[in-house]
Amino acid sequence: MAMSVEARSQTVIETLGERLARLRAIDTDVHNDLPSYNELKPFLAKQWHPWLEHGGICWAPSVMWRLDCLYPALKVEVPHLKRLPSEYILSNCYFSTQPIEEPDNHDHLLQMFEMLHAEKTVIFASDYPHWDFDNPLTAFSFFPSHLKRRIFVDNVVDFYGPRVLAPY
Repeated sequence: MAMSVEARSQTVIETLGERLARLRAIDTDVHNDLPSYNELKPFLAKQWHPWLEHGGICWAPSVMWRLDCLYPALKVEVPHLKRLPSEYILSNCYFSTQPIEEPDNHDHLLQMFEMLHAEKTVIFASDYPHWDFDNPLTAFSFFPSHLKRRIFVDNVVDFYGPRVLAPY
């Protein structure tokens, strides 16, 4: 019987949690007790796209930069990775815009969106009905129209699939 995505996710979390608990209990040769790539491979075979929400997006470029800087020194720890960490993030994650950072200079926000490849990774989120929601009619009024189209429509369809366009 096939497991649901949620069940598989929970199994991975429980397995990793058990292994991490064992790692805390012993203080020797940590690397031998970590899950191997082959153990995780069945769970990685299905392409999952995490959606990171309710955290803004301006933190992500600096985290990706830091991971990329550390990657050459730590590559021996993750020999199965063939690309930079930022490339994995940009090809597998989506970020929502709520709550969006609002710098005085609009160009600064556009620069952050460029670093995050927003045309492929960012999805609009209004956070409606909360009092501080972002109105889709006025949000990102200074963005180029092609980028707004990607963030408001195309990336959403890419993430959810064509079913999002289907009638109720």
